[in-house]
Amino acid sequence: MLFSGCADKKNPVTIPDASSPEGIINSKAAQAPTERSTDNNTPESYLVSLLKHDNLKVSEDLISQFFKYYRMNPYELAMLPAFASPEQADWDQFTLYIYMNFVSPRNEAKYENLDDVLTKEKFAKTVNKYFGRINYTDRGSSYLTYDNGVYCIKPGDTMRHGYYRLTNISKDTDGIYTAVFDGLFFGELESSDLYEDATPNIKAIRDAAGTTEAMQKAEFEKTVLDIFLKPNYNQILRMTEKVTIQFTLSGDDTFPFAYKSCKITKY
Repeated sequence: MLFSGCADKKNPVTIPDASSPEGIINSKAAQAPTERSTDNNTPESYLVSLLKHDNLKVSEDLISQFFKYYRMNPYELAMLPAFASPEQADWDQFTLYIYMNFVSPRNEAKYENLDDVLTKEKFAKTVNKYFGRINYTDRGSSYLTYDNGVYCIKPGDTMRHGYYRLTNISKDTDGIYTAVFDGLFFGELESSDLYEDATPNIKAIRDAAGTTEAMQKAEFEKTVLDIFLKPNYNQILRMTEKVTIQFTLSGDDTFPFAYKSCKITKY
C-alpha cells in the first residue's frame, strides 16, 4: 500500500483494512464481531480486568482477548519497533509507528484520522498515549518529513499487521507486565483461490475450517483463533516471529498499554 503524503489533503492516504489474505480476496466481508463481557462494558475493560487478576497466567480468555485486541488495533503491536526503552527506539521506526497509530489506531471509523494533520502536538499526544512521557526531539525521519511543526508521511509501502498468540505473561512488583507472543504474518500475495496453490499455512487454516475455498475475513479470523487455542497451534501453523513486550497499564481501558520495551525474534 503506497502512502500519498501530505501534498494533497483532498486525497488522504488510504489505510487498508487489517484483514487476512482471505479477506483481501473477499474484501466485502464483515468485520468479525468482538465479544463483550457481561461483567464489563467493553472487551478492552475485560482484558484489563483479566490482567489485574491475582492469579495471572495464560488462559483461553487471555489468549482470546489479546488476539481480538490486536486485531482491533492492527498496528499497535505489529508496527512496534524493537527497543530496550522508548528513548532508545530507532527514530525512523518510532516515527512510522506514531504516524500509523495516529491515522488509524483502531478498526473503527470514529478513530480514523486519515485527513487530519499530524502536528508536533498531536505527535506528542500519540507518543504519550502508547509510551507515556518520554524525551525526544522533533525531527524528520526516513518515513516522515518534519517542517513548521508538522509531520508528513513520505510515499512508500510500509505497513504490516499480524495475528498474535499469547504464550507467557507475568507482572513484577512495580506493576510492569512482561508478555510473550507468537506472531503470525501473511504476505499480500500468499493466498490463492485455488487450494492446491495456497501456502501451507493457508491450507492448514482452510483444513481447520473444513473448506478448500477462499474464506471471508470473519471466518478466517475465527479459525485462526480456534487454532491458537489449541496446545499444538505451532505444529498446525508455522509462526513468523516471537515478540516479548513489557508494558504498564495506562488507565485508559480503550488503549490500556504503555509500552516499556519490545524484543522481536524471527522463527
